Amino acid sequence: MAIYHGKFIHAIDHKGRISLPARFRKDGKTKKFMLFRGMENCLLLFTAPDWDRMISERSDLLTIESEAHRNYQHFLGAYTSEVELDGQGRITIPPHLLEAGGLKREAVIVGAIKWIEIWDPAEHQRFEEEVSFKEVAEKVFRTVQEMRKERG
Repeated sequence: MAIYHGKFIHAIDHKGRISLPARFRKDGKTKKFMLFRGMENCLLLFTAPDWDRMISERSDLLTIESEAHRNYQHFLGAYTSEVELDGQGRITIPPHLLEAGGLKREAVIVGAIKWIEIWDPAEHQRFEEEVSFKEVAEKVFRTVQEMRKERG
């Protein structure tokens, strides 16, 4: 599994192409990615193998009988596209995902450890102003401690 970190601002050209930061392409082997609409008004980019692993882990838990599960799978399927790096290290963001992410001429690209986030700059600034890293970190660490206690 690749590990991504850092924050970058990159231009989006008139064809919807955006260059991934060189450090996100350093292995030289990963060419195929899955791009989809995230829950925080951004786009998420996973390597194809990481995407397949994530979907496999969750798909057994989802049922057709549940309306929430059906709706989740609808949006996940409708707003996911396979993208491939071109010779210049760019991906092409399909028009429906450009619209879903509110992306126009430039984007903030964030390495979020297990995946890459692509944000509209104003939306990213709003997100960072509204979400407290300290509160999120404390909540995550509490949850991890509770999970460890449950596992014994």
